[in-house]
Amino acid sequence: MPLVVLVSFLAQPRLNYALSCDGLMPRIFAKVDENGNLFQNTLITGVVFTIVAFLVPFNTLWDVVSFGILLSFNMTNSSLLMIRMRRQSPSLAPKLIGLMVGSAWLAAFFYQIGYSNEGHVWCLVLGIIFLVLTIIACFAMYFKCPQDHPDADSFASPFVPFIPSISVLANFYLAAQINYTGIYASIAWLAASVVFYFSYGYKRSAGRSGWSSLLSLPRDSTLRSPMISTAADKKQLQE
Repeated sequence: MPLVVLVSFLAQPRLNYALSCDGLMPRIFAKVDENGNLFQNTLITGVVFTIVAFLVPFNTLWDVVSFGILLSFNMTNSSLLMIRMRRQSPSLAPKLIGLMVGSAWLAAFFYQIGYSNEGHVWCLVLGIIFLVLTIIACFAMYFKCPQDHPDADSFASPFVPFIPSISVLANFYLAAQINYTGIYASIAWLAASVVFYFSYGYKRSAGRSGWSSLLSLPRDSTLRSPMISTAADKKQLQE
């Protein structure tokens, strides 16, 4: 876990920079100093990380990080299903994917929290019902939603939608085993992120302007275009 925290600290300023360029975070996170460093971004990130580490128990941080990783895995699996099926089934595919994800979530949490932790038999019954719905949605995607396949020379994930659906169910089951404090803290963090997005990032998002704002360089003298790692890359970009 300490290694994960260190790696996250090294990468977080760069992630904040990308989000700021997209309009999802304040512009101060995109400011680059004369040496090409994200000084203010790194300073703010470090202070926030230090405060969180000082106030929040390590076990809770561990659970929140684990919950976030499992959630990101499920978002990746759902995105894979959407990419494969949405073009040929623009109406049905999103509904079946949503049904599969929602049913898998309810099945895992009803079984683990309601039955395994609390011993409620009715939660076991509901868990089985939602598990059956998950399986039905998975097979419905397989038979009703044609898939887009990449070129023969490109790698394609096999056994879609079965492997992504199993992964979604397994990740939700692992998330359900996190203690209640970690789950509540994770939900609170997600809620705060949603509130921040709709109060700040929604109106400023580059995606709402067709990404046109990213095609022009920032006019503020304290801002620069995305940092380039090598002189060769910079020359190639200019050409």
